[in-house]
Amino acid sequence: MRLISMFKPELTVDDYPIDTRFHSDSEPSRPSRLKPIPWTATIINWPGMSGGGNTRLEALEDLRKSFDRFRATKKALPRPGTKVPIEFAAHERVGQHAQTVQVGFHFSD
Repeated sequence: MRLISMFKPELTVDDYPIDTRFHSDSEPSRPSRLKPIPWTATIINWPGMSGGGNTRLEALEDLRKSFDRFRATKKALPRPGTKVPIEFAAHERVGQHAQTVQVGFHFSD
């Protein structure tokens, strides 16, 4: 896929290796107000590029929407099969959410 993608003028989500998984309805380890999502679809080696749904097709469609949003905001797409580095927010952008930053993380011993 990676070699073929070098000759394509425009990449689509179908050019990437996708992993779909079903998560059984096991009880969460702690109470949550969030409903578990039974199906997820992710692009392999691309952290954060994923979708979820009640069916495999819904998860794939959600992944397609995420991919299209990314493509609309970024200039270049990573080549299929390459590892995409994790992207962190800039310090200035994090500072815009002072209330969230003040909460911080608390670890118990």
